[in-house]
Amino acid sequence: MATKTDVKLLGIWPSPYVNRVQIALSVKSIDYEFVVESYLPKSELLLKSNPVHKKIPVFFHGDKTICETLVIIQYVDEWFPLVRELRTVKGEEARALAERIVEGLVLLEETFVKCSKGKAYF
Repeated sequence: MATKTDVKLLGIWPSPYVNRVQIALSVKSIDYEFVVESYLPKSELLLKSNPVHKKIPVFFHGDKTICETLVIIQYVDEWFPLVRELRTVKGEEARALAERIVEGLVLLEETFVKCSKGKAYF
């Protein structure tokens, strides 16, 4: 399994492109270092790592540098097997888990509605 020093992600938190990569890394339970990119001026690391487009996200794995959200996600999917252990949850634990999930989804829905100000948010 990759260690935090092996995997780095260069980006800024509000970027949906960076968020997609973060979700993929989270699903695969990959420990990574998040390197915050300065928006203006762009950092030397970004300009060196993605000299053509000069955009985030940039993904580093060992000596590999990968740009473009979908390419990064495909690489993560192919390179890292699913490491999270899947297990069966039953009874009261399952009900408690379901309640937590519903609470989280309700909070997300309320946030999307509030932020979108009545407009479609996807």
